[in-house]
Amino acid sequence: MQLFATQPVDLVLLDYAMPAIDGGQVAATMKHMKPGVPILMLSGLPQVPEQDLAHIDAFIQKGQEPGVVLQKIEQLLNRQQVA
Repeated sequence: MQLFATQPVDLVLLDYAMPAIDGGQVAATMKHMKPGVPILMLSGLPQVPEQDLAHIDAFIQKGQEPGVVLQKIEQLLNRQQVA
């Protein structure tokens, strides 16, 4: 979070399950700090709670081919450049 707060960031690739905090809480904090930075969340769960989806720009379930993840990253970055 310190790096996110102090450094320029083009995109965040965030896991949902983390040891001390879940990705939904991290995403909410990040969106509050820098609302224009797209967040792509990955999770081994088939879905995450609806309230957490409100703070991310895209969700991919783990296990997808790397090309799927890269394509989603490209889409989010292109969308950010247009905006």
